[in-house]
Amino acid sequence: MGQNQSNQDIFVDVKSLPSVPDDPRRHNIVKEIVLTESNYVSGLQTICTIFLNPLQNEKKNLIPQEDVKAIFSVIEALSAFHLNFYAELKNRADVWTPSQCVGDIFKKNNAFFKMYSTYVNGYNTSLNTLIKLKNKPAWKTYIDEAESNPLCKRLDLPSLLILPIQRLPRYVLLLTDLLKHTDKNHKDYVTLAYALQNVKSVAEFVNEQKRLAEGSLKLISIQESLTGKKAKQIIEPHRRFIAEGFLTYYPSDKKKIKLALTRSSQEITTKYFLFNDMLILARSDSILKRDGKWHVIALYLLREIELMDTNLSRGTNKFTCKTPNEEYMLGAESGDAKDDLVAHFYVLRSKSILRKEIASSEIDIEKQNEKNSTSLLSSSKQDVQVEGNKINQYSTISKG
Repeated sequence: MGQNQSNQDIFVDVKSLPSVPDDPRRHNIVKEIVLTESNYVSGLQTICTIFLNPLQNEKKNLIPQEDVKAIFSVIEALSAFHLNFYAELKNRADVWTPSQCVGDIFKKNNAFFKMYSTYVNGYNTSLNTLIKLKNKPAWKTYIDEAESNPLCKRLDLPSLLILPIQRLPRYVLLLTDLLKHTDKNHKDYVTLAYALQNVKSVAEFVNEQKRLAEGSLKLISIQESLTGKKAKQIIEPHRRFIAEGFLTYYPSDKKKIKLALTRSSQEITTKYFLFNDMLILARSDSILKRDGKWHVIALYLLREIELMDTNLSRGTNKFTCKTPNEEYMLGAESGDAKDDLVAHFYVLRSKSILRKEIASSEIDIEKQNEKNSTSLLSSSKQDVQVEGNKINQYSTISKG
């Protein structure tokens, strides 16, 4: 009964609905949809004009066209669609009346929103392609010049490419707000409800991909900020950024660890980057006039180290980091911050160890399967040989 009632609420004859006064907030929300759509279209056109079009024409031989397709996916189609979509929305907003509608514009373009699934599915491939190309001098020169264009508004290419992933959830928020301020007897209500549901169905998938995409962008940002001999490639498909903050780092000389608990002369302020399987400690490179860069002091896989309290550090904001080669003291901003970091560390560490054990088990199983296959093949060969000998014996007897 409840479901039937719900269907009746949605699928009604809008022509039979009485006219109702318009909530003035509807027009304000529609104007916000139009304004944000204008900004979005501008971003899409910037990607096509500044980055994509040259790679399809005068810079066609700079990188393989397969890489161009991998980076930009369906961005051209999205740009073309949203240019028309924006024009339709703006035309309605410019001639606003209490009875004006916009839900039908979203509804009739529902099929185009499904392009976002294609775009999101290829987003990580896009980022990985950019990472692959970043060390090529010709590509770096091209990108640096393109990103310096005022139309980019100081955004780099990855920050522009994430715009479609950020846009769809924004539609959900705006349409939800518009529906909230639309009277149920308004002729736009039913269509808006339908449009919102359609956009939501795509956005649910995009939201999860958005979280992963933003994590990938964070990894790229951290990667580009790391310097020094101990800095290495941290971008891996399985790696996830968890947290960052500041710690006080004390030297590994055991004689100085106790001293460091009471004196600050040996303190070094460091930044930590915590991932689902890795911990990085780094100091600022500002001394070398490299603001925003971090010189790596240490880089560890979580399963290879321990963070622990000792009799000396218990009750303070300090704790010991034990590695395969050394031990040294670290200090958090407070005792609570220390407890939170250490607790978080061990949750991540146990998961990292478990993943390693599972991977090792799978390798062992694969090796065992290969061994069994080899044994079976060897056994089969022996059986064939035995049968062959029997046939030879039988043939000899028959001839005799």
